[in-house]
Amino acid sequence: MMKTVRYIFLVSGIYGIIILVPQLFREQVFAPLTHPEFYYGFFLVTLAFQFLFLLIASDPVKYRQAMLPGMIAKGGYIISCILLFVHGRLAKEMLIASSPDLLMLGLFIYSYSITLPKYEPS
Repeated sequence: MMKTVRYIFLVSGIYGIIILVPQLFREQVFAPLTHPEFYYGFFLVTLAFQFLFLLIASDPVKYRQAMLPGMIAKGGYIISCILLFVHGRLAKEMLIASSPDLLMLGLFIYSYSITLPKYEPS
């Protein structure tokens, strides 16, 4: 079971790094930006979370509580995409592109539920 959880967070972290790093060099695609600090801030904070996922992969039981901020990050992104789509502010293609994050959210919830520490009576 723990091997599965490790794999989930390892794949999620690597996938996130692969997706995010190139975006740091694509500012011109979104130009003109009135607040580039938001652009870079978003990508760098999100990139930091990918390293958190790699840390969780190293010892899921030890870092179980760190899964909670990861679930909030994934859930917040998915909810934002759905709401933006419902209000006509996000293209269908972008909603579809966010689906791996929905899958990862489900896997994070699953991982959290199966990594309950075993307590031994004293």
